[in-house]
Amino acid sequence: MFIGRHSDLQFLNSEYHKEAFSFIPIYGRRRVGKTTLIREFMKGKAAIYFQAFEERTELNLERLSAAVNLQIFGPQGQSLPPYQDFGAILESLTQYLNQTDEKIVFVIDEFPYLARVLPEASSLLQYYIDHYWQQAANLQLILCGSSMSFMKKQVLGYQAPLYGRKTGQIQLKSFDFWETQDYFPDTDAETVFTFFALSGGIPQYLAQFDPKLSVSENIASTFFNKNNLLFEEPQNLLKQELEDPTNYNSILRAIAEGASRMNEIATKTQLTTGNLSKFLENLIDLDIVEKKYPAGETRSKKSIYRIKDTMFRFWFRFVASNLSQIEIEMVKPLIDQVALQVNDFLGPIFEDLCIHYLYLQMNESKVPLFGNLGSWWGTDPIKKQQVEIDILGKEGDDILLGECKWRNQPTNRATIQKFLEKQQLFRYHSSQRYFFSKSDYTPDARALAEENRVTLIRFEDLF
Repeated sequence: MFIGRHSDLQFLNSEYHKEAFSFIPIYGRRRVGKTTLIREFMKGKAAIYFQAFEERTELNLERLSAAVNLQIFGPQGQSLPPYQDFGAILESLTQYLNQTDEKIVFVIDEFPYLARVLPEASSLLQYYIDHYWQQAANLQLILCGSSMSFMKKQVLGYQAPLYGRKTGQIQLKSFDFWETQDYFPDTDAETVFTFFALSGGIPQYLAQFDPKLSVSENIASTFFNKNNLLFEEPQNLLKQELEDPTNYNSILRAIAEGASRMNEIATKTQLTTGNLSKFLENLIDLDIVEKKYPAGETRSKKSIYRIKDTMFRFWFRFVASNLSQIEIEMVKPLIDQVALQVNDFLGPIFEDLCIHYLYLQMNESKVPLFGNLGSWWGTDPIKKQQVEIDILGKEGDDILLGECKWRNQPTNRATIQKFLEKQQLFRYHSSQRYFFSKSDYTPDARALAEENRVTLIRFEDLF
């Protein structure tokens, strides 16, 4: 069953139906569903699909020749001898395009693998785009890749041969919470949310979870199982993107264990701030780490670093330090450890979900428009203590404040009162106030919220 990706599929089809050449790079991390999207898009279309592998040049050319000849000559084309080089393949395709009015979709999946064994591939594609294909209204070229660093530098980068040739691009993201619900349509929302947090919304990671088992049983059979792909997945991803992941592992573990500021991470990893800064920039470029500022303060010295990818966040918090125990299958104590800390792990992810929900409500004009929602932290000048606000948005002289509590017990009046006191930290003309709770609210909490025009939202109200 094909789930989500509606806007991506719509974009590819709109490009296909244009009477002009189209070149769309598609990139995103491994297992995010790029090939599934492409195959769904190709249905009912004349298409040449080729997936490159990390194998000898001759074998890649042989399989690409067969894919091109199948389209040009039909089934008998696959028995023809392979082309001698990549240029000859592109020349044969160009001649075919000149002889047919049929729109052809030409896909090279995992293009980085082909470019590594054929370094001239990008330059040859550039030549044919510039001299022949830009005038070919019956060709849609798609280059797909899982290596984020390669695709950004060697296909989309300013100095790349193919720079400036694309007519659009897709960076395929993971599923959001609501798409994850579609993946598990008969599973309760709290379990789905936990699966979403553990997987980061990556479809193939979601496929590892069994909704018939408890969350603890699923963690035991995936992250804490040396035979499951999630046991080593972060390490494999880092090795794919980075020459030496050693320092990156240390940085990610330090952040997962609570270090968030540059000096804290440097102390834990024993790296100089100069080297650490470069490593962090690479992790940010790979969409694994993010640099966060207090909402509304884009150039603040209070910036912190956080593991953005929640699967990485879970792995480096609970798996990285326990690899030896997992190897000898001493899993029960680890599951007990996770059970004690799971709400603490899910809390920040719940905050992100609530922000996403507010944006969706704004898009439907159900909530006043505020840009750049995010968390805020700073000092209360009166109480002389640090204060954190889960959601803050500013629009002119108006503010939006939000609080998110992922707790098993109902939210009480005192918690709502503390939330209301935080608005005194800001000067504002008017304010919108939202409180999100995993559980329900006590009657006196509801009464106080109604008196102060606080919108109360339960987790179950998000879907």
